[in-house]
Amino acid sequence: MPSHEELSALSDDGTIRTELDGRVATVVLDRPDKCNALTMDMWRMLELTVRGLGEDPRVLAIVIVGAGRDFCAGADIRELPLDSDAFHRLHLAAERTIADAPKPVIAAVRGSCVGGGCEIAVAADLCFAEPTARFGITASRLGVVYPYTPTQRLVAAVGRGRARRMLYGGELFDAAWAERAGLVSEVVDGDVEEFAHGYAQMLVRRSQTTIAAARQNTAGTPADLAWPDTDYVEGIRAYRHGREPEFGTLPRPLRL
Repeated sequence: MPSHEELSALSDDGTIRTELDGRVATVVLDRPDKCNALTMDMWRMLELTVRGLGEDPRVLAIVIVGAGRDFCAGADIRELPLDSDAFHRLHLAAERTIADAPKPVIAAVRGSCVGGGCEIAVAADLCFAEPTARFGITASRLGVVYPYTPTQRLVAAVGRGRARRMLYGGELFDAAWAERAGLVSEVVDGDVEEFAHGYAQMLVRRSQTTIAAARQNTAGTPADLAWPDTDYVEGIRAYRHGREPEFGTLPRPLRL
């Protein structure tokens, strides 16, 4: 798998780029003149980029942002193929890679978060949003059949009734509604990207064993994994000696 620097170089027009700050990687959807609407190539690059960062031992947390005023207006409708299966293969691969990443993925949302953009936000572990953010899934306006897996993620996030309202009408909802519904983890006053980045930097200092296990448990993964006690021992010793713990890197659990 190429490094995230090599992956960035593969995108000739710079529409997907990555930035590394310590152990936090930021993935930027960089097409602000089009509200960061995703082309087919961008969906492919997003999947490869997140997969590469997931495998990069330098990275412990990933933040996804949109350049400019918007997070992502969804897929670029003007270039969608008439064969819907071709489109679904690409965006589902990206969505699945975000949801299954071996480390936390945070969406930092301002402005429009619509269609595929909303799909990305729901697939992320956490979604922080500015008060002006707007969320919606406009598939019913285009005759697009929203696939099963992202539909079930949406139901898990907001409940069946709210998921149906979003999918049936194709309406846009403000950040306050999205937070009440459970789609948004927190509405942030101020710069949402700065907040998300600070939160990610805090996660880097926490136990990666605890975080990895919590991600699986909250996702409903069967508890059939044995986690090493290294962080547990370090945490207890640090507490007893009145110092900050120095946890290890991402652990590899053993199946029971």
